[in-house]
Amino acid sequence: LMRQNTTLSVPGKLSNRIEQKTRERVFTKVVNYLVDNIQSQVSMDQVCRDVGYSRSYLHRIFKKRTGQSVMDYYKSLKMEKAKQLIREGSHNFTQISYKLN
Repeated sequence: LMRQNTTLSVPGKLSNRIEQKTRERVFTKVVNYLVDNIQSQVSMDQVCRDVGYSRSYLHRIFKKRTGQSVMDYYKSLKMEKAKQLIREGSHNFTQISYKLN
């Protein structure tokens, strides 16, 4: 008996869907991380280490999805949170600045 050399290939459309789902999961994981750490001051190195992906991979995903880098997106989240807190009127600017680092 001879065993044939066979390789399992994934059809193009299926492969693209798998990659798209993976990118969506990574994007969601990073956004959740950023939201959870909105009151902290995190660096790109911390994000990469804590979510387990490289800087370049995350940059590609965020640039394609949002047109921004990860850290620019994080700054945007902080600005939106600051606007929300200002509208609520429960904190002054100094408190908001301190709260959001």
